[in-house]
Amino acid sequence: MRLEGKTALITGAASGIGAAAVERFTSEGCCVCLCDIQVEQGQSLAATCGNGSIFQPCDVTDEDAVAAAVDAAMAEFGHLDIAFHSAGIVGAVGPISTTPGAEWRFSIDVLLNGTFYLMKHAARVMQPRKRGSIITM
Repeated sequence: MRLEGKTALITGAASGIGAAAVERFTSEGCCVCLCDIQVEQGQSLAATCGNGSIFQPCDVTDEDAVAAAVDAAMAEFGHLDIAFHSAGIVGAVGPISTTPGAEWRFSIDVLLNGTFYLMKHAARVMQPRKRGSIITM
């Protein structure tokens, strides 16, 4: 149990790589705050993964929601050792000449701003302890 006594926050936790990370982290003894916009899937996974893990709805394009997720993890577990950002989308695809601006902005919001928001708020609670790992996919 390599992660016994550790706590993690995982974005995009309800499916794909995020869900696989949840399963692996909890199998290694980690308590996890699962974060995702897919509420039913996230709650279901949190209920089955054990270790006192919790689900927190979180849209990574909303800085306040990311801050609230970090705060929820801190309130539940008292500290945060790992922030694993796996929330993502395929993003804008196709020729640049026909890519709608709104599609491009949404891609930037999820893939770039969401990463920044998690790093910012995870660092906010990790820096005082002078420890922690931030992983971005």
